[in-house]
Amino acid sequence: MDSSDVLPLKADIVAVRVSKLRHIRALQKLTRTIWRQHFPGIISVEQVEYMLHRFYGFWSLFKKRWKGENFYLIRAGRRHVGYFSYTTEHDSPQAQLNKFFLLKEFRGKGIAHAAFQHIIRRCEKAGCKSIWLAINRRNNDSITAWERLGFKVVREEAFDIGNKFVMDDYIMERRLD
Repeated sequence: MDSSDVLPLKADIVAVRVSKLRHIRALQKLTRTIWRQHFPGIISVEQVEYMLHRFYGFWSLFKKRWKGENFYLIRAGRRHVGYFSYTTEHDSPQAQLNKFFLLKEFRGKGIAHAAFQHIIRRCEKAGCKSIWLAINRRNNDSITAWERLGFKVVREEAFDIGNKFVMDDYIMERRLD
């Protein structure tokens, strides 16, 4: 593993670039745990399962990684406790924070802040002027956390994701300059 593949975040907590098939399988397993823990009450259990199947299937994750989405697993000791991904496009002033999730017991410990500092550095290095993300409008705790990191709601969007489900989101943005 190259030194840029392992990022120290805090004492005994690192982010590991998803670069191997076993990482994708670990990401899938962790996603199922976190989503089933976090999203009921925000979206229906049926929508959670549909989205896990559609967006977090092995080949879906493999294709996203292959197309340039930067995935990292967050590890505390030997345990995977979260993950994030972001995308920077050549000649685009914006980066997208695609995913950022932590197990419940690891929230509020400064891990997200430390990981986000890495994302900011990488996006600035790529020439980005802002980072945007989409977040469910009912995901109040996470909206508050992103606001603390400097994000502001810039618009609302609804995305039809099939099977009669809709992602009812805020688009939030943080300027980097």
